[in-house]
Amino acid sequence: MGTVVFEPKDEDGKVGEAVEFQDVLHVPDLRNNLLSPFHLTRHKGYKISIAGSSVQFFQDKVLRFSATVNDNNIGYLNGVTRILRPVTSNTASTCPLDVTLWHRRTCHRGISVVRDMHENQLVLNMKMDDTRSSLDPICEPCL
Repeated sequence: MGTVVFEPKDEDGKVGEAVEFQDVLHVPDLRNNLLSPFHLTRHKGYKISIAGSSVQFFQDKVLRFSATVNDNNIGYLNGVTRILRPVTSNTASTCPLDVTLWHRRTCHRGISVVRDMHENQLVLNMKMDDTRSSLDPICEPCL
């Protein structure tokens, strides 16, 4: 789950105030993003106006963004998703890059989770010198 920043555009191509969508799921194999208008109305306070091929999304009586519906009844938001630089791990350390260090850096996750993150490259630039080392048996915050 994460956050996506969307930059709406009006009919003239003018970029409006950015809209932040929270609780977004990342589905790499999906070619297009999906947006639930029902989630926006039920949980985010949006009002939606639909007329012909135009859909307008209001929040606090302010038009936040719009969408256009094509001939196949598929709606596309008018605007672009802002591409954010990926978050990478900070690997500068005077400690050995081992399971114990990454256990601490990842809020004291279990060793199997830390190894899974490393083996499946779930964290960019996560370097580990010794993947076979075991977790220090005495971790005071975990006690």
